[in-house]
Amino acid sequence: MIPELKRIASASGFGSMLGLGGGPGERPRNSDGAGPSRPEDEDEEDESHEKTATTNLISAGHESFELIFMMLMGIRTSVGRFCAQAPDARELAPSDFEQQWEGDFLSKGSAETPAHGHVDFRFKDYAPLVFRQIRERFGIEAPDYMLSLTSEYVLVEMFTNSKSGSFFFYSSDFRFILKTCSKREAAFLMTALPQYHSHLMLNRYTLLSRIFGLHRVQMRSGRRVFFVVMGNVFPIDRPVHERYDLKGSTRNRFTTDEERQDPNVVLKDLDWINSGRKLHLGGDKKRRLLSQIQKDCALLEKLEVIDYSMLVGIHRAPTKGASPASEPRRTSTYHKVLLVVVVVVVVVVVVVVVVVVVVVLVVVVVVVVVVVAVVVSGAPPRTTRSARVLAAAAVAAARWVAED
Repeated sequence: MIPELKRIASASGFGSMLGLGGGPGERPRNSDGAGPSRPEDEDEEDESHEKTATTNLISAGHESFELIFMMLMGIRTSVGRFCAQAPDARELAPSDFEQQWEGDFLSKGSAETPAHGHVDFRFKDYAPLVFRQIRERFGIEAPDYMLSLTSEYVLVEMFTNSKSGSFFFYSSDFRFILKTCSKREAAFLMTALPQYHSHLMLNRYTLLSRIFGLHRVQMRSGRRVFFVVMGNVFPIDRPVHERYDLKGSTRNRFTTDEERQDPNVVLKDLDWINSGRKLHLGGDKKRRLLSQIQKDCALLEKLEVIDYSMLVGIHRAPTKGASPASEPRRTSTYHKVLLVVVVVVVVVVVVVVVVVVVVVLVVVVVVVVVVVAVVVSGAPPRTTRSARVLAAAAVAAARWVAED
């Protein structure tokens, strides 16, 4: 365990980060106000906070931009440094779980860090090889990871009413979430990392949050901010119309009428029950889902994490009366094959019709030639050998066309 974090390791508050379904249940929206996240190196217990309204886009000029720039430049440099190393075929050693890389990001640059036009800061990356293996386990290559997070040094700040006071930031393409956390939560994650890593390696379809990195930024003032990078569990190409945070309890687990006026509200257990919601999965998917939940909960129980829940999102498909522009055009393989077959049949029919017309024209021409020849020669049709041959050929051609 890293000495800096060892003395305060605790499961308190970690369930909200690791819970089933993972990730926050809200999407960004426009509103006013909000500053950067609070310092994360205090050791006090979590306390209640009022809703924090945040803006959508964080770019140059935003009051949180300095912090965001430090986060993203640190990630870009650290991930780039370790992805340059060839993947190690050996199993991770205990020392890999305690490894850390720390860099001084001076405005003028250094041997390990690039120059930049912002204030100096320090960045620390915890267990970089472990989290690299977790990312690779879920098909996330380093170039794509850095492109999503750091291509433009822009994030989207998300509205949240988190009681822990944490802040959430989406990557510009909404694939990843950056969540600030307390020093206590960071310490517990490092303690649980060997078991968490092992569980993810064995369970490709785990419902636990997929954490892809743990980092710390230290500003020139001495203020430190811990944060994790997580995968966004909701699809980025479809809107989520309803969100439920299900804990398996009905005590005070409902939202008020006023809260439900908010389109981004996260509904609770009693809302799920009262709306008559059910997951219709079929026998096989139901069995696999319950089996995976049991495995995930067994890990949480082993880690003595109790504050977790399951996040469920519902996308309402467009109705049949919806305008074509409101739903994506999807052509199934069956329809494509049917279209090809119809085109081939039409082409064959056209070719046959053309051949028949040509043959009929040939027959007519032959008959006309025979008649003209007979008239010109003045001989009776029965005495003209060539005429008889031509007539026989015309009759044979006509019979072939009729049979075809």
